Amino acid sequence: MVALYLLGTFRTFAFGVIASAVSIDITVSEHLLVQIDNQR
Repeated sequence: MVALYLLGTFRTFAFGVIASAVSIDITVSEHLLVQIDNQR
């Protein structure tokens, strides 16, 4: 039971880390695209 609880907590934590990394990645990509557009 404890193992399942820890596994669930870890999965939620890992998902949160992945989600925030992806959102940061998207923000950086958009920022770079805007800069490239501005340089034209």
